[in-house]
Amino acid sequence: DIVSTTNGNVTISNSGGTGADIFINGAAGGVAADTVNDTVAISSSGAIDDFVGNVETVTDVTAFTIDLDAVEGIGSTADVDLAGTVISAGTTNGNIALSNAATTAVTVTTLTTGTGNIDFSQTGNQDLVLTTVTTTDGNVTINNVGGTDADTTIGTVTADTTDDTVTINTDGALIGTGPVTAKNLALSSLEAGASIGTSGSHFGTSVNGAFNLTTSSGDIFLTDTNALNSSQFTLNTGA
Repeated sequence: DIVSTTNGNVTISNSGGTGADIFINGAAGGVAADTVNDTVAISSSGAIDDFVGNVETVTDVTAFTIDLDAVEGIGSTADVDLAGTVISAGTTNGNIALSNAATTAVTVTTLTTGTGNIDFSQTGNQDLVLTTVTTTDGNVTINNVGGTDADTTIGTVTADTTDDTVTINTDGALIGTGPVTAKNLALSSLEAGASIGTSGSHFGTSVNGAFNLTTSSGDIFLTDTNALNSSQFTLNTGA
């Protein structure tokens, strides 16, 4: 149940069909490489999941770079608990559910699935950069908590525009210009004075449903590709 190296990469692969699932038992030590410059790469032709019954506060995978690839979901039965700095996760279909305990700024390069929801939660009061987050049919939920240093930079985030919602909550500031594509969009920033977008660089969206936008006391600058009306918006600037 324990796979670890103090200086080196770890690669684990289980192939042969959709029954080739991988369960990671963090309570027994999980999978670990050093957090300075090494990688844990795990691939499955089935699913990758937290071991059934594992305590959610126990870390399953530790490394500087964590790369998870599956066919039938990642963390579908229980969140896979990470401690990483550069994170990517992709599955053909199925949900992605990840929790990351951050000790420094984190970059999520990709979170991608076909039919399935994406749920990424980070603790530790650290910056989070989202480069590409995509589901063709599902909701996206991102949470970055721990304090006002927990800024979140938003790159390209895509859900379907028929009935799905993108929700991004951060205890710090929301940075970046998107774009975010979805039916509905909920953004929340709790840092005092932090805006969503700026006057010179609006936050970009393609949303044809409801907007729920919250700042502690900051302004909101947004440009959408659709024709909008005021009835679509719920705004709370805390002012």
